[in-house]
Amino acid sequence: MGQQQLLLLIVGVIIVGLAVIVGIESFSENQRKFRQDQTIHLINDIVAKAQLWKMTPPPLGGGGVGGSDNFRTFTLDAVGLRATSTQGSREVIYRTEYTCLKIFPRTNRLQINALDTDCSNGSWWMRAQVRGTTPDEIVIELNNARAVSRNGQ
Repeated sequence: MGQQQLLLLIVGVIIVGLAVIVGIESFSENQRKFRQDQTIHLINDIVAKAQLWKMTPPPLGGGGVGGSDNFRTFTLDAVGLRATSTQGSREVIYRTEYTCLKIFPRTNRLQINALDTDCSNGSWWMRAQVRGTTPDEIVIELNNARAVSRNGQ
């Protein structure tokens, strides 16, 4: 009788241990997906605000539609965000607790690269390019696999 109870106890401990390991793995995976979803949401928010800024006339603080220099005067301050750091005259770093964005304004298009949280060069996993004010002028790239627009069509 004692051996059977000891065997059941050992089997129970093994099952609980495996359940804890599976739970930790599941939590880690969900945390990674949450960070990705938050990054995608943040990029979509910046893209939408940049397009709204572009459609706003210059006297009202916007960029104005038209011209070949679509996003040359765009700054994060114009859409209510503060840059974490500036790398030269073309790159702006925007950090949050879950992502690092490298933003390239002051060109004919707005480009946003989502990097690893340490902001290391070459670590981008998502890139958004905004060329104008219509949904067709937004290009999203994920791991070099191109999507047509931000809504996944």
